[in-house]
Formats: sequence, C-alpha cells, structure tokens
Amino acid sequence: MECRSDDEVTRALLAGLDDLGTRACVVAERSVLATLEAGCSAPVAAHAEIGEAEDGGDEIYLRASVTAIDGSDAVRGSTSGPATDAARLGRELAAELLDRGAAALVAASR
Repeated sequence: MECRSDDEVTRALLAGLDDLGTRACVVAERSVLATLEAGCSAPVAAHAEIGEAEDGGDEIYLRASVTAIDGSDAVRGSTSGPATDAARLGRELAAELLDRGAAALVAASR
C-alpha cells in the first residue's frame, strides 16, 4: 500500500498492516531492479524470502536472473544476509550480475 508521506493520519492507520519481513523482501527485490535499471519489459526476475538466521534473527534469501529475450542466455545469482541489509544485498547482487554480463541482456531488451 502507498500513501502520501505527509499524511500522518493515513500512515498511522496503515502502520498496523506493515510487515517488516515483507517490506525487507520488497526492498531487496526493488534494489535489484533499480540497480539493473530494468524497466517493465526487461527479462529480469528477483525473488526474496525471509528465513531464520543462525542467531535467530531474520535473514533474506535473494535470487535474481536476467535472461535474453529469446531465452538463449541468462545470468543468475543469489545471496543472503540480514534482513536489515535488504537494500545493500539487492544492490550487490545486481552489481554482480552486471559484472557477469547482465547489462548486455537488459540493453538488448530495450
């Protein structure tokens, strides 16, 4: 859900619906897409899940893929880490994919 950042009444009402695990997953996935500069038609996938870390805290498991339009090539990767580092994990995974050739696949989809 979204609301205006200056609408304190609505933000307070929506706060009860906010799930920190879901928020962390969305942040991680969106960070991948933003770093890859992938638009709506780009053949990019990002999926994050929350699991329990060894210390009992929340850990994110993040996977991402960039695929050629015709499916002939793909660059895939995964990472995991504390849910509190969701944005960083997404950026780092996307940077790794870019280093491995994802930029050419994204560019070819434009």
